[in-house]
Amino acid sequence: MDARKEPGARAKWREHAAKIREANDGKRQAIAEAASAYGIDTTHVSKIGYGPDNDDGSSETDDERAVTIGDDAFASPGWLASTIGHEAEVHAKQVHEGRDYGGAQGRALIETEAYDWEIRQAPRFGLTPKEIDSARRSRAHYLDGLDPDIRKRRDQGDYTMPKGREED
Repeated sequence: MDARKEPGARAKWREHAAKIREANDGKRQAIAEAASAYGIDTTHVSKIGYGPDNDDGSSETDDERAVTIGDDAFASPGWLASTIGHEAEVHAKQVHEGRDYGGAQGRALIETEAYDWEIRQAPRFGLTPKEIDSARRSRAHYLDGLDPDIRKRRDQGDYTMPKGREED
């Protein structure tokens, strides 16, 4: 039975839906304000928005350079800004440059680059020691997935996949 057909339930459903819309609008506004306040470069982004449908709360950048910020990013103002930067200043730029590698090695490499960037930018965003540790753990996860040759390239500051291995 549809609860919206029960007496009084329809009004409660409308009230709840309005609160969700208001919360989502607030998050969209927070994203825009954080990008502006922290001077995040969004020149490579086609659009940026809030993604309440990301079941795992994650943020992402798609092949069209559209950035979606998930709920996990809203832990603190600095974490939000760092997440926006991770997606906009790193991943959207990678896509723009044709470095949106498809395979497991490529994915590990582009994520390693993004977390390296995030850790270097921690003072800019005022990240807490706990937030920095979280970024380091995420980076370690992806670093562990790199084969020795690609890891050596990364250690030398080269975040490109070797020719012919772009889909590894």
